[in-house]
Amino acid sequence: MTFDFTETRPDAVPYRDSRFHVEIDGVVVGGFTDVSGLRVESSVVEYREGGVNEYTHKFPDRVHASNVTLYRGITGYNEFFRWVAKSTSTERETVQRDVIVTMADKQGQEVRGWVFINAYPIRWEGPRMHANGTNVAMEMVEFTHEGIETVDY
Repeated sequence: MTFDFTETRPDAVPYRDSRFHVEIDGVVVGGFTDVSGLRVESSVVEYREGGVNEYTHKFPDRVHASNVTLYRGITGYNEFFRWVAKSTSTERETVQRDVIVTMADKQGQEVRGWVFINAYPIRWEGPRMHANGTNVAMEMVEFTHEGIETVDY
């Protein structure tokens, strides 16, 4: 007997990873082609209790959220780069902002979002340029943050 969970649970159908947008302080800042680093992990402290040889106690320790990396085609909207420049310049005017990555379903409806709290850029890479190139000029920015919250729509 096979069970098709999509017939009984339409909300159990996975979303595609190709529909998303990025907002910084409530402004959609361009068409990003790739977002990576949406990851949180917890380290574990092991405790070996005397006289208990069958197992080791494991307790949660610190939580670590990884940096997030965004890729996009360079556009005329320069406010995004100004934010990067302020945070990575020698004056180090770190401007923390909330960054929201929102995923949409195939109809374009927002279905899930992640808010990166007090984010700021730590690395930027500009485009590779070729005299006879025809590809879109891409830039990359990596940012760190103080935590992740989810948004349900």
